Amino acid sequence: MFHCKNSEEQQVKYGIKNEYGYGSRGITNISFLADIDVFRKDSETSNAANVIKTNVELFWKQLSMDPIFRRKNIVFVTLCLGMATVGWVMGQLGPSLLDLQAITDSTLEEASWFVTATFIGYLCGALISGGIFERMNAFLIISISLLLMASTAAAIPFCVMYEVMVLMHIFKGIGAGLLDAAGNSVFILKFREDKSARSYMQTLHFTFAVGGILSPITTAPFLLPTPLSENSVTHWPSATKSYESTFSNAGMSGIFTTNSNGLNFTTSTVGVKNADYNKSDIGEGRESILYQAYLISAGLCLLAAIPFLCLCWQSRSESRTNIKNPDGKEKRHRKLPLPFKLLILVLMSLFIGMDNGLEDTYFGFFTAFTVNQFRWTKQTGSYLVSVYWAAYAFGRFTAIFIVPHFKPSTLLRIYINIILIATIGIFLSTMFEFPAGIWIFSPAVGFSISVFFPSILLWTEEDFFPVTGKVASILMFSASLGSMINPIMIGYLMDNLSPKWFIYITSGQTFVLLVLTWTVTFVSRQSNKYSFENEIQISVEIKEKRK
Repeated sequence: MFHCKNSEEQQVKYGIKNEYGYGSRGITNISFLADIDVFRKDSETSNAANVIKTNVELFWKQLSMDPIFRRKNIVFVTLCLGMATVGWVMGQLGPSLLDLQAITDSTLEEASWFVTATFIGYLCGALISGGIFERMNAFLIISISLLLMASTAAAIPFCVMYEVMVLMHIFKGIGAGLLDAAGNSVFILKFREDKSARSYMQTLHFTFAVGGILSPITTAPFLLPTPLSENSVTHWPSATKSYESTFSNAGMSGIFTTNSNGLNFTTSTVGVKNADYNKSDIGEGRESILYQAYLISAGLCLLAAIPFLCLCWQSRSESRTNIKNPDGKEKRHRKLPLPFKLLILVLMSLFIGMDNGLEDTYFGFFTAFTVNQFRWTKQTGSYLVSVYWAAYAFGRFTAIFIVPHFKPSTLLRIYINIILIATIGIFLSTMFEFPAGIWIFSPAVGFSISVFFPSILLWTEEDFFPVTGKVASILMFSASLGSMINPIMIGYLMDNLSPKWFIYITSGQTFVLLVLTWTVTFVSRQSNKYSFENEIQISVEIKEKRK
């Protein structure tokens, strides 16, 4: 009490307080105290800035003096560039699907095979990568994949024959599958023992999302406008014919479908006309300029291939899996029985397949869904995909800073609940014709689902067994299988029944993803019963000594 009273007397003496609570210089002294608080905050900010500055200086110093560290980061930046290119190429398919459909004179069900063909190729690319990764320089594999994607991107908008278009998408998928499997294998090989491996992994896949954001935005200006007037007459070229299509006010559905199953329009065929296939002439005096967007993609793929070719030239053997980690340490894994390993591999394959199928369904069919269900223009649907990609990228960006504090399993159990709530929101918005709800909940899906793919790889590596080139190949194969099946199923149901089947399927798969998350969690806890391999070896040595 005495101390408090004395303190108050001192405050009165120096004019900070008087009998009314303020001194004669009350306002001035209150400002003075405020200045002290500001000074303290500035000091804290300054200290944080100094820590950041010191870390940056240490990073650059190590980068300049440590050749192994420098090489490691060069490889990482190059892998990020490759992943961004894959994201760009894959993100372009969804917004341009309806234009590619028009170029080939196909229905939505038929055009869905472009998406399916991409993932058939992706599946094949993943398998090829697993078979050749240990026999061939990984940087050369990635360079070939980028060159393959560049050539197919340049050719796709000029493929007016449906069969050729499907074939080009298969080759494009092979390139993407090769790069994805080889890139992830190289990353895990080089960063397996790094303390920041989780953040690096999320950063790598964040760049994939960045490419996916920019691609739809860049592609949108090159898309054909959506005819909105009733009884419009539009000419579409085909490899063998060009016909006039009369359709009611059903959005883009009337452009590319020749039956009235669930979409309420009619078609009539008139005289055959010549089409300039090289220019992809579409519509009444309209010329498709989609090839310009795809040529941009081809150029980016060629540019991305250059640093990989340089890395390949510098070292032809560094990226092989028989190279040990620079620090000589080996990752500790539990000694699991073979049946248990097979069970985990099957579960993780189902897990990543379901996740990737769900992701790519939104990427590939969101534009077609909104155009058919809500009568939006293709440009608006493309911008929605960009918003989805932006949330997807933001989710991976924030995960860079979150993953050091959470195990992959914990992170997935949290994020699956966000996906579930957002999917229910999209479902209700569709049922009650509330388009604004699509804009609200779709970013939430993109944000939360973004962490799944890299986290599944990390979960496998940390809790079960090493993600070698072959294991990565199996997981990528499963991922592409999920992405391959969904387009066939959803394209058929949307074309023949209702566009609402898009949300029916995605809602059901979200619940399956929830079940798989908790199933793998249970299996992971069961694996804790098994000892680590080096612990088993030590115990055996002790028993031998006792004998």
